[in-house]
Amino acid sequence: MKTCPNCGSKMEPSVNFCTNCGADLRNVPLDSEEHSVQASEPKMTRVGNRKETSEPKEGFSSF
Repeated sequence: MKTCPNCGSKMEPSVNFCTNCGADLRNVPLDSEEHSVQASEPKMTRVGNRKETSEPKEGFSSF
């Protein structure tokens, strides 16, 4: 598979131009299996430790 550097669409290796945006794919390298598996996995980031309480804040009524 090839990935269009312009729009990110996946194309068959024999395609010379992106069927989505028309970009030239003649010099785009083929995706390796390892690379395409990593790209499809979502990145997990740690936001941090947040304390959340169930107590209502002052000035707001509970429903």
